[in-house]
Amino acid sequence: LLHFSSELQREQDFQGLMVLLQHLPTYHWTDEDINLILAEAYRLQTLFASAPHHLDYRPQSYAD
Repeated sequence: LLHFSSELQREQDFQGLMVLLQHLPTYHWTDEDINLILAEAYRLQTLFASAPHHLDYRPQSYAD
């Protein structure tokens, strides 16, 4: 998604976003492009692997 962020931001509606995500323009990618995306994915996976609950947000109540 980071790679396609500018294209995603240009879409004006939900349907356009879904069509773009279903048909990502990857036909012109080279091996280098794929290697860069895989390296970034690995970096992010490694970064968040030690924080398994980083998306598990529950606001604290004032009574706790």
